[in-house]
Amino acid sequence: MALPKFTCLDCGKTFIAGDYMCQTGVKHRVETKSYYTADAPTVAEWRDGRPYINKAIARTYILNVPPEKMITENGEVRRIPGGTVEFVRGFFETDDPEVQFYLDRKEGLCDKKRWEEVYINDDERHQIKELELRAREQRVVERENELLASVKGKHAHP
Repeated sequence: MALPKFTCLDCGKTFIAGDYMCQTGVKHRVETKSYYTADAPTVAEWRDGRPYINKAIARTYILNVPPEKMITENGEVRRIPGGTVEFVRGFFETDDPEVQFYLDRKEGLCDKKRWEEVYINDDERHQIKELELRAREQRVVERENELLASVKGKHAHP
């Protein structure tokens, strides 16, 4: 399997996985990528006398991303601990190419559609649909105004 190529947003250099340093001590920064987990909490707590699943506080930590490294400098072996990524409400995004490289190979993550099925409740779905409908209506109004202005412009200058 060929190593993926990335393009740095800061220096414009195209590089492969493993070559993560942009300038001395500074990592390359790439296009932000989003990751999702479908691990919403399922244990209900009681609110106002009814069971309620609080998905807003959901946190998932994935350890050792990127994994720890052993570096030998001047005959000394030094261990650099692995990283940790935190999914808040099943969502994590990063512009770090090294983290992207390892998360792209991580099993157990899901796509956005599955994440929405797990995390978005009926009220939020309704609010999203309302916002989309308002945005669509606004685009229609703007388009009608553009058409009206162009028709008026043609009649004003025959």
